[in-house]
Amino acid sequence: MDHFESSLFLQDKDVCADNDPLAWEDIKGCRVSENYAEEVHGVDCNVDEFFGDTFYDNWDERAVDDFDDFGYMNLKEITASEFRLLHFWDRTVAFSFYQLYSKMNGFAVRKNRISRNVKNEVTQQQFVCFREGFIDPGSENDSHRRKREPKPETRCGYLAEICVHVHVKSGRSITSYFQDEHNHDMLDDILTFMLPGHRNRNDAAIDQMNLMIKVGIKTPQIYSSFVHTVGGFQNVPFLKREMYNQIVKQQRVIGGMLCVV
Repeated sequence: MDHFESSLFLQDKDVCADNDPLAWEDIKGCRVSENYAEEVHGVDCNVDEFFGDTFYDNWDERAVDDFDDFGYMNLKEITASEFRLLHFWDRTVAFSFYQLYSKMNGFAVRKNRISRNVKNEVTQQQFVCFREGFIDPGSENDSHRRKREPKPETRCGYLAEICVHVHVKSGRSITSYFQDEHNHDMLDDILTFMLPGHRNRNDAAIDQMNLMIKVGIKTPQIYSSFVHTVGGFQNVPFLKREMYNQIVKQQRVIGGMLCVV
């Protein structure tokens, strides 16, 4: 096992070997570069540092428990070494924090691989840039059967990632690996909302949209209302096209109900 792989498992006695089928669970199913381990040169954790006498030094100062803690950090200026010292309430908080970090720095992220122990308990998870890995091109027969033009290539083997390890004694998600290497251009702050990882039509927004439709408000006015409410189009958590699609979907539902009546 090389230096990168050994750092991921952190010498946990219950963690499976890397050839164990339970050890890794690939969430997105993308094809990772064969030289992935050799390509990564991020800030790696040290087992003695995390599990030695200094492990709990400044413990409370390094804690990130909920979304309120996000506002106390300058995510544009945070260094890899500072990021490595953080520990999170759970993996959900860790991913939300990395999402905000990516938005502040011009890229988007997604959940990737999960590491499990012999009891099938999650011990570790990777969060990576949405352009990490490479899309499997498939067989030649698949390309002949394709009816649509292939989508533009978005994967470019991007190396940026964070890996969080579940600390057994505290139950916290410890930052065990952090890589901030970029091999594609970052978006300006005003454009990051257009990335898929930062678009989110929540139930409250959809309910408000549907209410406006029912009282007869026009589609352009609905979008304009959202823009003014959140202080600019860059703060709207969805694209105008997505809003139009949702409105058309709702109109079909209303039309179907009227036909039934």
